[in-house]
Amino acid sequence: MGVCAGGFSRGQRELTGGERGCSIPDAAQRGITLEQLTRICAFFSRRCAAWEPADPHRQGSLDLRTVTLYDVHKHIVLPATERRRCSFVELVAKAAQPPRWFVSHWWGTPVVSFVSCLAQHASDRQLEEASPY
Repeated sequence: MGVCAGGFSRGQRELTGGERGCSIPDAAQRGITLEQLTRICAFFSRRCAAWEPADPHRQGSLDLRTVTLYDVHKHIVLPATERRRCSFVELVAKAAQPPRWFVSHWWGTPVVSFVSCLAQHASDRQLEEASPY
């Protein structure tokens, strides 16, 4: 991502959609929306070829189909939240985002597969893209 003066990354605006973020003290109110997850996918799709996998046992380079939440955590979440010491959702949300659905998942699943499943779930249930999980 590359940190600039003032601690902001060059890609932070792209990740946050221009939002300034907010404080959400209650972790149970930190759902993430499909729109926010899609923005993360777009962000890493342009950068992941240069990343090393978070798992030292994985060989080869990363691409859109192989990036996992471990990789997103290492290359996006930790650098983006370091300065504010906050959750990632607090960077991308305008206010609390109480989740409508709980989703259990394995961090080793490719992120695009996970987001695709959520998109299908949202479509099946006619949810808005702003419905938090």
